[in-house]
Amino acid sequence: MIRGMFPKFTRLDLLEGTIESLDIYIKGKRNEPKFTGRFDIQELKYRGSMLQDCEGSFNLMAAKSAGDIQLVGSIILEKGIVATPKTSVQLEESRIRFSGPIQSPYLKLRGNTVIDRVKINIAIDGYKEKPQIDLSSDPA
Repeated sequence: MIRGMFPKFTRLDLLEGTIESLDIYIKGKRNEPKFTGRFDIQELKYRGSMLQDCEGSFNLMAAKSAGDIQLVGSIILEKGIVATPKTSVQLEESRIRFSGPIQSPYLKLRGNTVIDRVKINIAIDGYKEKPQIDLSSDPA
């Protein structure tokens, strides 16, 4: 069903998983709907990576401009786990902000993982196309 709403986004075919709960409130004009709500993602898989036990909220407005979908607003990830084949990262409060093309969100992601008793802090800031990634460790 969701795939049919976004025919240009063929990468959605690679996405699979389970959303445990989803509360959506829709208001506004038909051509500029506003979506607010909360979600609880049990498991979401994409290209070998997985988002698990993720709770969050969203406040978004959609509009069409020159045939493309534009989004304004943000998605807040309150907690969760990002698992890859080699490691798992515990998410801290993070944001995905949209201010135009849906393909170009601004990321402000925070998390940490422990490898060999060393805590590694991860911060990702910037647009999806060219984010800045900062790593720090404790003990350094």
